[in-house]
Amino acid sequence: MNQFSRLRSGWALAGAVAMGGIAWARSRGRLSLRGRCVLVTGGSRGLGLVIARELARRGARIALCARDAAELEAARAELESLGAEVFVKTCDVGDPA
Repeated sequence: MNQFSRLRSGWALAGAVAMGGIAWARSRGRLSLRGRCVLVTGGSRGLGLVIARELARRGARIALCARDAAELEAARAELESLGAEVFVKTCDVGDPA
């Protein structure tokens, strides 16, 4: 397994754990996302978009960043159709500049 595959697997696991934790806390009435702002990196597709959809369903305000502007705009339109307030920014979080 190369470094990229390990990194991707790690992020997928982190996303699944985060969503599981949110679901657990929400089921106990401890966590409301309504009106809270959540940043999702890589949110224009894949696991990031899946997480953003769930956050939108739970009433969160969503900030998405990703490298592809066209994919970000498509994600914004989809999330806004779910009733979410969405901010998008094209960027590469792997680039320190």
